[in-house]
Amino acid sequence: MKGYTMDFSERKYLEEVVFPKEWFLAENTKELQAEYKFWLPIKKQ
Repeated sequence: MKGYTMDFSERKYLEEVVFPKEWFLAENTKELQAEYKFWLPIKKQ
């Protein structure tokens, strides 16, 4: 990624777990997958 750098000095990464509506309504949640988002502190140079 030209022009960008990782900046862990100011903040950490963030992991977000997103559950679909069906996950809450299902009897067997093992069949449904949650969505994972991983946010990194990227800073423009």
